[in-house]
Amino acid sequence: MKNQTDMEHDVFISYSRKDEELVKKIRAALTQANISYWIDKEEIKRGTSYAKAISQAVYNSKILLFIWSEHSNNSENTANEISLALEFEKNIVPFKISKKLGPSDMTYHLLKLDRIDACPFESHHIQELVASIAQCLGRGLTPSSTTSGTSGSTPISNTFTSSSTASNTSKMETHKFDNGSYTGEMADGKFNGQGTYCWTDGGRYEGQWKNGNMHGRGIFYYANGSKYKGDWVNDKKQGWGTYDWQDGSRYEGQWNGDYMHGQGVFYYANGDKYDGQWENDHKQGPGIYYFADGSKYDGQWENGKKQGQGTYQWKSGSRYEGQWKNDCMHGQGTLYHPDGSKYKGQWVNDKQQGEGIYYYANGCRYEGQWFDDKKQGQGTFTWVNGDKYVGQWMNDRMHGQGIYYHADGNKYEGQWVNDMKQGQGTFTWNNGDKYTGQWMNDRRHGQGTYTWADGTRNSGIWKEGKFIG
Repeated sequence: MKNQTDMEHDVFISYSRKDEELVKKIRAALTQANISYWIDKEEIKRGTSYAKAISQAVYNSKILLFIWSEHSNNSENTANEISLALEFEKNIVPFKISKKLGPSDMTYHLLKLDRIDACPFESHHIQELVASIAQCLGRGLTPSSTTSGTSGSTPISNTFTSSSTASNTSKMETHKFDNGSYTGEMADGKFNGQGTYCWTDGGRYEGQWKNGNMHGRGIFYYANGSKYKGDWVNDKKQGWGTYDWQDGSRYEGQWNGDYMHGQGVFYYANGDKYDGQWENDHKQGPGIYYFADGSKYDGQWENGKKQGQGTYQWKSGSRYEGQWKNDCMHGQGTLYHPDGSKYKGQWVNDKQQGEGIYYYANGCRYEGQWFDDKKQGQGTFTWVNGDKYVGQWMNDRMHGQGIYYHADGNKYEGQWVNDMKQGQGTFTWNNGDKYTGQWMNDRRHGQGTYTWADGTRNSGIWKEGKFIG
């Protein structure tokens, strides 16, 4: 019976033990994609020659995946594994996870190869790696074969090889046209295989062709200074790729029909970053937007705008959790302030509007109607000392008809203007005394009747709180 070393595998994993935690995640992703792999920690049996086992395993694998880090860069073992892969003419997939690497034999061998740059590392890089390997194995994925919007979706990714092989019928040729020139492989009178087309306007494509179309893996250098590096299908960006704009912006992710479409990360020139789903060049579905100032939005998007359920965290510490529409807080939501206060209720175009409750940091509370971020309409305000007002509001003030209940048992029921008793109203004291009449600026003013608890009355004219007859 053959042991695991003698059997064919899709991938040989070359790595440093210091990177084992990341390797575990990669192995899980490979297993999920039905890609077999060989790894020394599990496959080499006791009593087996280490050198022979490694040599045999590299020989029996179709691809060598090299986890390129500061640890593996100077490892004698990984250097030997790379040398074996080159000797056996295996495809090599470098997965670079360390930004700065010093000079080494590894750098010399791998510098000429394309690679997956995972610095700084993010979860989507593993998806890119697995899709890259799948495509290299001839199991290339397309956007239609992935499950858009799920964490398990696998994007088209880079296919990196140590050499490119043209078909038996292809040959290197150079042709000139009115709009440019082509140098590369040809078959059946068409661009087929590896080739470069230079346009007269300064644009240039270097990569794979099929039946005269950009198809496969390639780099397009645009005349305006922008660049796309990734997958192509029939002259369109499709699969996994990176687009660099001349202003410094960058997109890394899935494409479909020349559009950013699927899972992707957009790095803005101003320092902002969006990581999430795309549809036809627009943010669509779940995604996280990181603002350069430290603020963050995590939620749903539609046609490039915040729409649906989402959470916005300001750098100041404030946080909104709720519904959005056209980039605005709109619908039901809660805004938390750093001082401990919060508003929970309805929103319209970034304003507290409709029914809502405001919990103040000092313990007070307002429950009622809002308009344009202000208390307006019917509402109840409860003070921390036990006082309570139930009635109408305008521009954040008690205004209209309302009842004020004092904690000591006193009560005023009547009209209000700008937080003051004004108009017709009745004030009842906790001892049974009562005044019914007109008010101005919080004082008895005008016609009114004061009735004592024993039934005695005093009716007449009042001025600034005093009875004048």
